[in-house]
Amino acid sequence: MPTGFPIIVFTLAMAEEIFITDHNTSTKRWAILEDNGNSAWLYLTKPGTQQPEKDAFVYSPVQLVEELNISDIKQGLPPMLTSELATRSAIILNPKAIEFGIKWSDDGESVAVTYKNIPISMIVRESERGYSTSLSRESAFGKPWDQTVYDKYFK
Repeated sequence: MPTGFPIIVFTLAMAEEIFITDHNTSTKRWAILEDNGNSAWLYLTKPGTQQPEKDAFVYSPVQLVEELNISDIKQGLPPMLTSELATRSAIILNPKAIEFGIKWSDDGESVAVTYKNIPISMIVRESERGYSTSLSRESAFGKPWDQTVYDKYFK
């Protein structure tokens, strides 16, 4: 008679960690797309460094929250998007790195993220806040998408 306990193996589908970087050799800036598991952000670095200068919200990889995660933010974690600020396209569940792209403006001072070849977030040189198709209105997360601005920088 066998002794011991049966071994049960559970396989959990883990979300793919997304961290994409692209270097613009003319401006010496980096574009960084980072999905931290609770939110995804685009960062544009200062020239010659990897220190972020500006950011833009990109998407939520999880269901939206009703209230801002203030206790997490106080611990240095990025904020999670709230339902009152989100558009219908704000959530991207199970994203894959291969589905995203980085697009630079001609002068290398502005950058955009594409998802399945469609632009969804951007940082432009003349705006302190980034733009995102995930945002329904302007807030600390950034500005709602503006196609006219996109067309101006990314022909």
